[in-house]
Amino acid sequence: LSASERASVEAKHSEIAELRRLAARAQLVGVAGHLVHALQNERGASSIYLASGGRRFAAPRRQAIGESRAMEDRVRAALEASLAAPEPGSARQLSRMAWVLVGLDALPGLRARIERQALRAEEAIGAYSRLMAGLIALVFEVADAAFEPSVSRRLVALLNFVQGKELAGQERALGALSFAAGVCSGEHRLRLAHLVEAQERCFQTF
Repeated sequence: LSASERASVEAKHSEIAELRRLAARAQLVGVAGHLVHALQNERGASSIYLASGGRRFAAPRRQAIGESRAMEDRVRAALEASLAAPEPGSARQLSRMAWVLVGLDALPGLRARIERQALRAEEAIGAYSRLMAGLIALVFEVADAAFEPSVSRRLVALLNFVQGKELAGQERALGALSFAAGVCSGEHRLRLAHLVEAQERCFQTF
């Protein structure tokens, strides 16, 4: 082969490798989105459980935890596959992966504290929300790194949808907390208004 032909072949090999990496990261995005959905359900059930003093939603919470654990296993497997790849990702992507893994490792302790009612509902909502923020940030890094414009646009759309859905989930969890507690403070009302406004921006972008 001539030098130009070799360069063309190498360029094609590089493009194929990049598409394979993108496919693996898109799979990670998919399972991360499903885990966010499962954790949103768990967060909502946990907020009602805590706000009601453990009298409500004990069984739905246990079911939600089981569903979250199943999705967590899939996310861990996808992360391990990404980390085992020849080029696992940028420094920012690796940092996001590490943040997510730390958050997942902390879940059993969080669930145990909720079971003992050893923290307030607002604290539980915040802990779940921080973990989901890490998952969404990982989705953002994957979307930002996509070199194929059509794929990148779809990932950005998905990112805004997942972000809007998470904000709606926070609204739902905070509303459920207020209903279970029998009171909605001024601080909660302001927070709810902010969440509604922010999620509408995400859905408009989507």
